[in-house]
This record gives sequence, C-alpha cells and structure tokens, in this order.
Amino acid sequence: MGFAKNKGSIDSRRIRYSTDQLEFGSVFQGDSSIMEFTLANLSTQPISIDSMNVPIPFYTNWNAGTIEAGQSKTVKIFFKPQDELFYFRNLIVFSDANPYTKTITLSGKGENLLPTSIPEDESEALFITYPNPFTDNLSFELNNNFYGKIYLSVINTQGKIIKELIVDKQNALIKKGLDLSLLGQGVYFLKISYENIIISKKITKK
Repeated sequence: MGFAKNKGSIDSRRIRYSTDQLEFGSVFQGDSSIMEFTLANLSTQPISIDSMNVPIPFYTNWNAGTIEAGQSKTVKIFFKPQDELFYFRNLIVFSDANPYTKTITLSGKGENLLPTSIPEDESEALFITYPNPFTDNLSFELNNNFYGKIYLSVINTQGKIIKELIVDKQNALIKKGLDLSLLGQGVYFLKISYENIIISKKITKK
C-alpha cells in the first residue's frame, strides 16, 4: 500500500478531511442523492490516495490519485438505495499521508418510491396529473366516492416536503391546478392521502 512507502518523510505528509460523516436523509428507491467531502494536502509535497473502500449502495466519482502540495480534492459520494432500509456504512480512505487510513460514516434511508394502498392500475384511473412534464403549473384530477379533506404534498427526491395543501373534496370528481413556478427543474413526487389511502405520482418540471 502507498502509506507504507517513504517512511522517512511520512510524518511531514498530512491530509485534512472536511468531515467525519455524511448524512443523506431519506431518498426514494431508484433515485440518488449526492454529497461531497474535501481532502486537503497540508504538506509541501504530493500525497497519494491509494484507494477508497466505498460500500454499496454508496458510490463515488473518484477513489484514487494524487493531490499536489497545497491543493485539495473534492469527492462526490452518491447514495442510490434499492431497498426500503436504513443504511449505515463506513467509507475508508487509504493514503501515504497522515492519517494513513480515514473512516467516514455514511448514512441514509431508502424510501418506497410509490407508496399506495390500492392497486397501481386503479390509482392510475383515480388520480391523474397533467401536463407531465410541466413548466409552471400542474393540474390533477381525483375521481372516486370519497368526500372530505384531501392532503397533498410535493416532495423532492431527497424526501423533503416542498409544498403542502389541503383540499376539501365535495364532489366525486375534483380538478385543481397547482402553481409550482418556484420549483427548480427536476423530478418530484405529488402525493395525496385521504382516509387510509396514499397515492404518489412522479412529476417532472422542465
């Protein structure tokens, strides 16, 4: 390993890490979230990052190379959960500088992509969104025999609720428009809930 070389000069080679842990929060299955950390070379000579042990379902865009004297390297870590689980993993960096090994804790939770308590083909007929993709305004229709309060949430791919709304449904068919002009471009989820029913739709702002 690289950290066993040049023992006479090892003590002068030092790395500073920007963090000891990365917490991704909730991410929908099949989607991904990105966080970063930085390795700074505090010495007057190049240092070698020999390898990074990044456990699944976490991934990286860089896991070995040289960092020149006085320079730094920003590393992206991707969290791509495939199951509805809480993940707690250790990323380990091996280098020829002090500290020669470094552990960074990674954590995150995989969330069910489309939680629904009714069959998907039925939810497609009951709950319609359009246009999709949309620009600033999105409309939806809900057609069923439920009457009462409908709870709507717009959620990003990190599981954060961006917008919430309560609608009083007084007819079998309800149509409503949503002003989502303040959202950035990307993928979101529109979730409605009533009684014990939850239905989610993937929506895209272009």
